[in-house]
Amino acid sequence: MKDLLKEKAILYVKKAIVSYLDQEELFFLYAGMAFEFLGKAVLASKHPSLIVDPKDLDSLFQVCDIEGFTNRPISALKTIGGKEVLRRCKKLLPQLSSIESEFERLIHQRNSLVHIGSLEYEKIRTTYRAFLKGIIILSEYLGVEKSQLFGEFKEVIENFLDETKKEIEKIVEEKIIRARNNFKNKFSDMDEYTKKTVIKAIENSYRLSMYEEDLAECPACGNLGVLRGSYEYEFEWPSDCFNKNGDPVPCVEVTMFPEEFECSICGLKLDGYDELEVIGLTEPIEMEGDPEDFPEYYYDDTYDCEFY
Repeated sequence: MKDLLKEKAILYVKKAIVSYLDQEELFFLYAGMAFEFLGKAVLASKHPSLIVDPKDLDSLFQVCDIEGFTNRPISALKTIGGKEVLRRCKKLLPQLSSIESEFERLIHQRNSLVHIGSLEYEKIRTTYRAFLKGIIILSEYLGVEKSQLFGEFKEVIENFLDETKKEIEKIVEEKIIRARNNFKNKFSDMDEYTKKTVIKAIENSYRLSMYEEDLAECPACGNLGVLRGSYEYEFEWPSDCFNKNGDPVPCVEVTMFPEEFECSICGLKLDGYDELEVIGLTEPIEMEGDPEDFPEYYYDDTYDCEFY
């Protein structure tokens, strides 16, 4: 199953590239299919059940090779959709979180084209770049070479990625220069003691949103700014963690994936993973969560039992 999905994905990768170069709306259709097939190939490389709709028992039995349970043909296998493929692949490849928003836009556009024939072409270049970066991440996991993935378009793709990287580096460089000038003008009339006092007051005024924000050093002025992003969490069950009744209790491991940065001292604002990547602020941030912040996990109706 993994090899079949991989072959189909490579076919649609090339179709997506041709459609983008020809400025055709079918880019969204082919790109969405390529991503979904390649993502499912990654999941199937671990176990085929990872691509199956968990609500469909027949499909689960099929991919687990349990005979005599269903006569349904393999072509009728019910699998997960694009958003769930992305969610599951992120567990294996956390770096996909850096382009999650663009992939969600791609999946939305693909669905919109298929179901109502409607498209929004804004930010297509950004979506195309995210698509290329995403399938490169997935294909490297599967051991697929770029020459196999892109074929005759390999050089075109590498040139495109190099050009867009240089464009983003220039944008970030200009933002940092403006922020440094702003910082200089803002504090030029203050003596050193007053300047430090004002900066410390601004830093202390930050009110961080739990798990979605963290402090980071500003690359323009060297003071503290706010790094924002999305987060995911997992419940862990340590063997030595119990409540007062002697029942095992979970701890929560939270990972925040940076998506933007803002400094209230010099005014620097960086948007998106690509801009953060230029100044090295893309590493996921690990946090220890409080189970009380995730009340949906207090009760598991699958087993009709409470955690606490």
